[in-house]
Amino acid sequence: MVKKLIFWSLMVGGVLFAVNSIRPGVISTTFKRVHAKLERKISPQFELERIRDQIAQLTPDMYRNISRVAQEMVEVEKLQGKVEDLQTRLSTAKNDLALLTEAFEKGTTRVNINGREFSVTNIKDKLRTCRNLEGELTRTKQIFEAKKAGVESARQQLVEMKRQKEELEVLAAQYEADLKTLALEQTRNKLQLDDSRLAEIKQSIENLRERIEVERKTAELGEQFKNDTIAEKKPVSTKDVVDEARDFLGGDRKIDATKK
Repeated sequence: MVKKLIFWSLMVGGVLFAVNSIRPGVISTTFKRVHAKLERKISPQFELERIRDQIAQLTPDMYRNISRVAQEMVEVEKLQGKVEDLQTRLSTAKNDLALLTEAFEKGTTRVNINGREFSVTNIKDKLRTCRNLEGELTRTKQIFEAKKAGVESARQQLVEMKRQKEELEVLAAQYEADLKTLALEQTRNKLQLDDSRLAEIKQSIENLRERIEVERKTAELGEQFKNDTIAEKKPVSTKDVVDEARDFLGGDRKIDATKK
């Protein structure tokens, strides 16, 4: 399986290399597109968490840089001590050289310097010593100044890194609030775009209310009329019908019962 994966990886890489040699930029464009597609599939919430993890890693990074700066500071202090020592030695050598030169000019053959006697012939050696010390002092000063400037620059970088870390933490908090607001807006938009279920529920509740109202009124009417009886219709007599007919005809006319 591993051999197959290696084989197909080499095949794909070879094809891409061949195509890229014909059409320069194919590989970079392909990777950019793949990267863009993968980036779109990553949720903003996951990306925010990833960024926050990276921000948190800035703290150990700062401590590692602090350790390096501390080492450089110790080196700068050593160089400063060396510069001061070289300056002292050079100053002493120059004084000795001045005494030897003055004695030689006066014709003196020997000079007592700090309890020790020196021949005026040592002027050449003392001059060489002064020049060597002066050259070493110049080089050491240059290294000292360069390292000192580097330490100061590193200190400023640490201060700037801390400031930017705090700003990034504030931005991350703001984006977290924005994502929560966005999630709330998306929830509201979903309810507005698809409210068919909500409308059906409301209609069902209204129908249920009407049914309950009908049942309630039916019960009330049943309670009102449960003791009432419906009167039976009595048959109408012939006499009553005749009287009604007379009233209709005027009352004075007699009806001939034999006339048809």
